[in-house]
Amino acid sequence: MDIHNIVRFDFPSPPPSKNLLQAIQCLYALHAIDEQSHLKADLGMKVAELLLHSTHARALIISSEYGCTQEILKIIPSLQVKHVFLNPPNERMHATKLHVKFACQEGNLITVLNVINAFEQQIMPQQFCDK
Repeated sequence: MDIHNIVRFDFPSPPPSKNLLQAIQCLYALHAIDEQSHLKADLGMKVAELLLHSTHARALIISSEYGCTQEILKIIPSLQVKHVFLNPPNERMHATKLHVKFACQEGNLITVLNVINAFEQQIMPQQFCDK
């Protein structure tokens, strides 16, 4: 598709104008479009080509500049999961003690990355998950 201006795009069934405005604001904040709502040739076109949420697409695209593409490729799918930790009602205290091993001050996404990295290093991943 050759879309030059998102605002003037002829949608088969147009979204509510409030939703369109929010989407345009998001794309502008991500530097995917310019002030006239035109896709930017570099980043905007790449974001549009990826079948990801625009914020995830931008994170993936710019991750190579920061040398963290592998980490972003692990984090983005984890965002589709509600909880990475199990909290069995009869073992909450024990589970919490195990979960703390992965926690970090940088935030939940790095905690999830720690879990994924630990899982990948396991010789017996099923036992890791059962803990």
